[in-house]
Amino acid sequence: MAIQAVLLDLDETLIHERQSTEAALAATLADASAQAGWDPRVVGRAVLEEAARLWAEGPCPGFCRRIGISSWEGLWANFAEGDDPDTRALRGFAPWYRREAWRRALARHGAEDPDLAADLSERFVWERALRQVPYPEVLEVLVALRSRGLRLAMVTNGDRDLQRRKARGSGLLPLFEHVVVSGQLGLGKPEPGIFHHALGLLGVEPDAAVMVGDSLARDVRGALGAGIRAVWVERSGAWSALEGPAPRDPLPAGAHRIADLRGLLEVL
Repeated sequence: MAIQAVLLDLDETLIHERQSTEAALAATLADASAQAGWDPRVVGRAVLEEAARLWAEGPCPGFCRRIGISSWEGLWANFAEGDDPDTRALRGFAPWYRREAWRRALARHGAEDPDLAADLSERFVWERALRQVPYPEVLEVLVALRSRGLRLAMVTNGDRDLQRRKARGSGLLPLFEHVVVSGQLGLGKPEPGIFHHALGLLGVEPDAAVMVGDSLARDVRGALGAGIRAVWVERSGAWSALEGPAPRDPLPAGAHRIADLRGLLEVL
């Protein structure tokens, strides 16, 4: 069956996640590092390391793994939407978590200053919210897909409020008929249900759709398991300490590999 719809992941497929997080950390630390003589990259890594430790000990790590909410996203998410117990728990946990991650990171560099940690934690929220940057080719490709009559839906893991804020801030939201966020459904990629929910909104059968994303496990294998064709966006330099080493698994049979979204036009 001919392709009628394209499902697209958000983070590191359409917009920079790693680069935006690291840029926000650098901007947050610029003044304090200049005064204290710190290397902002080193202190920024310490913030991410302490955040990861605290996140793993937080109120609902299993929910966060399933939904796909990372420790570095928790450093600026406010979990404003949702009345389920896990989201409510994260909403209450987040303010302390942000301050404590920064406090511990600064303490590692000789600054026992809770007030400074609190100030930097709030500045990071502001700095990170400013940066929802699409990859250079994304807008052009999305417009081209729509001009071919293809229907577009965004399928993204994460907190419902945060992911929609990213989508709006990127300027890409008007190009999508639907945005499906794992936090809203209570299930995330690679579970088949999230893909089928998106297709149900579009009124498209699985064999008439393709899923495009940067994660082999969540996007590619998840889509194939749901009966949907898949394209892996393997962007050069898109991996960092935020997610650990790049995957080395072979590309599953039936999936395509592209270096950026321009390759999707050829694949289709």
